[in-house]
Amino acid sequence: RECVVMTDARCSGAQVRGNVRWDIAPSGSDEAAVLDALDAAFALHPELDELGFVVQADDAGLPLPVQVFDGRKLGVAAACLPLLYKRAFSLYKNVVYKHPLQNAELAKSVTRALMVVNPEHHTALNLRKQLILAGLLSPREELSFLNLIFTKHTKCPIAWAHRRWLLNHMTKSFGDHSTLWDAELSLCERVAIVYPKNYYAWSHRAWVLASYCCNNEKVQSELLENEVWVRKNVSDHCGLHYRSILLYYVARAAGNHAGSFSTSADDNHNKITRRSAPHEETQCCVCTALRAEFALNKQLILTFPGHESLWSFRRFLCYFWHQLNGLPTTPDVALPEDNSDPDEALIPTPTIADLVHAPTNLPWPSVSAENQFVCRVLGDKSAYAYEQQSSAAEHFRAWLTKNL
Repeated sequence: RECVVMTDARCSGAQVRGNVRWDIAPSGSDEAAVLDALDAAFALHPELDELGFVVQADDAGLPLPVQVFDGRKLGVAAACLPLLYKRAFSLYKNVVYKHPLQNAELAKSVTRALMVVNPEHHTALNLRKQLILAGLLSPREELSFLNLIFTKHTKCPIAWAHRRWLLNHMTKSFGDHSTLWDAELSLCERVAIVYPKNYYAWSHRAWVLASYCCNNEKVQSELLENEVWVRKNVSDHCGLHYRSILLYYVARAAGNHAGSFSTSADDNHNKITRRSAPHEETQCCVCTALRAEFALNKQLILTFPGHESLWSFRRFLCYFWHQLNGLPTTPDVALPEDNSDPDEALIPTPTIADLVHAPTNLPWPSVSAENQFVCRVLGDKSAYAYEQQSSAAEHFRAWLTKNL
């Protein structure tokens, strides 16, 4: 069939079909033209790196079905999406379904179109798996296509699961792909920046770390990078949850080093079990990491009041501390009442890297100290967002009383 695609960088002028200028979008009876236009866009521009749906005003005339901006940005007319989906699904049902591997090129075309419209299309994703296993679709090409999909559809768990399957397949089939993992972490970071509070991107990042690059050096690097993120996105529960996973890895690495702790992780929770008395170096590593986390969390709560995510993370820190109570830490000492200057919250908090060699006789966070911190927060009624801050503090104190 003749293909329809517009490739002018500024999207000026008309579309071109063969040698004939075509100034209108396809009608309902010409659904195939939209699919052909999409196929032509991918064929002419293999470096596409961004997907978007173009919405035109009612008085702007009929939309152009497919447009490519600057050779890399793919735009599909929102008004043509039903036509595209209908044509692709019809071809799949009537042609591809019966003999998918014998119609590999058509299968790639229709599943690509289905995923552009609906990236959680199980049937399309399973068919693309079959094509990959049969050697009819390049895994690298599929990774690039998923990168494109995630610029528009970022919160699609089925597509993220498909990506994990693809990475596992590449690792088993082609050996070590160490360069892939840095690219995966960069993808997760980009998606989280463009679409904040993205649980699926952060979960994928945790999976990549746990599956392929979970070593102490990488965990420490991730902690430092995540600290920068947390300081800029204090209301993002997902980033803080990822930080809690990193702290479990810190404890696991310390336990493996000293032969004293083991960790088990499943989909619901992590557990740390004491086996024997830890080495002094283990104590220093884990305790200084937690002290740094308590200090960072306190600073952020006082600097950015009213964010429930920060108080929820403080609950985790207290819970995690009690999970590690087999460590020979300093006694539960009630700290003096905290009457320090509120401006101290603006002082930069030492990072975990700064505290690796900190003295081990610092007072360990205690329940009484946490209650004093809550009283300080509740007493500062002139603080910004006091109503939200006091509510979060009261809930934290109730949790502290009930659980610890």
